[in-house]
Amino acid sequence: MFLKTRGVVLQTIKHSETSVIARIYTEQLGRLSFMINGVRTSKSVSKAAMLQPGTLLEMDFLYQENKKLHYIKDFKRAHVYQSIPFDTRKSAMLMFIIEVVSHSLHDHEENEEQFEFVYDQLAELDRSLVVNAFYHLQFLLFFTQHLGFFPTLNYSEHNPVFDLQSGHFCNGNGALPNMMNASESAVLNALLHSTPFEKPNIACDRQVKNNVLEKLLQYYALHIDSFRNIQSHHIFESVFA
Repeated sequence: MFLKTRGVVLQTIKHSETSVIARIYTEQLGRLSFMINGVRTSKSVSKAAMLQPGTLLEMDFLYQENKKLHYIKDFKRAHVYQSIPFDTRKSAMLMFIIEVVSHSLHDHEENEEQFEFVYDQLAELDRSLVVNAFYHLQFLLFFTQHLGFFPTLNYSEHNPVFDLQSGHFCNGNGALPNMMNASESAVLNALLHSTPFEKPNIACDRQVKNNVLEKLLQYYALHIDSFRNIQSHHIFESVFA
């Protein structure tokens, strides 16, 4: 059957001289793989540009339930990025978001609210006037609301340490390996009470912020079996220095 849906391009791989295989996160059916013919020619440069990771699409495609590869009849941009391609920080954020989303999904896993969150975050990143240097951490946290392991909001004087395994703040006794320290946990608590795209009122040095990022990626890996080898976050060490 033919379907019309929005999509977010996750990855594109060359298949032949003129074709590609694209992994696209679709609103209606989750992550799917598509064979797209004739886009790697001199006459199809504009079409090929639409298949860059992070592009927001409107798609018309043939879906066959038992097929691994589906065929797109037509596609166009659903949102034309105005600032992301020209802003190094925003481009780094987009690359990171796409890599996180790619590693968090399973094929054919439908969740329209989750899709809406990702789609809206990318569009808002493009519209935002100032890049919030904590936004990648906020995205990681608020995306977990849709993935099913949002941290418990129980931070207190008696529970000042975050346990990555349980997703709860605790007293820190026992020195378990999957824990944030007190400074990192305080930053995490402040982020949990923030709003994406609004800079949180957090005073911490770059090393603590980087540690929180690494611990949050560890948090994802503990709760999503397929979540491994995220690399794009290393760029933050230079562009957000």
